[in-house]
Amino acid sequence: MRKITRTLTKTLYIAHDGKEFTDEDDCIYYEQEKEQEKMEKEVEKKLGIETQANFPSMLSFRHKHEYKLFLIKDEKDLDLFTKVYEYWFTNLEEYWEVNKETFTYPDVLCILDFPQGGDEHRLYKINQLCRQFNDFVDEICVKVERKL
Repeated sequence: MRKITRTLTKTLYIAHDGKEFTDEDDCIYYEQEKEQEKMEKEVEKKLGIETQANFPSMLSFRHKHEYKLFLIKDEKDLDLFTKVYEYWFTNLEEYWEVNKETFTYPDVLCILDFPQGGDEHRLYKINQLCRQFNDFVDEICVKVERKL
């Protein structure tokens, strides 16, 4: 019989919160995700609007949807929103919803997220949704009046 003692060397990557990874890219990705979550919480605290009401066309019993509302009062708020949520929307600064030349203050931006549906998410301006809804209702009222 022989007795052998071996020492194994293992490279670990330690995230700022102490979580260990064997792959450097996984550690970097994890830290970026944590930093993004932190920034989103800060923006939600500063700009976020909580509601009790559910917006029916954004909700579905078949799919889990979440929406987040943000009050944009000035260009500084818009810049903060765009900086943080660029992570969700590639080239966000090019979206018409956040175009500084046409953005009217104040307005509310709405992110509609499908947490169980991959990377799918949408951005809306509440003023635009209100106009579209009002136009829709007006058209229905006119058509109903014609039929009566």
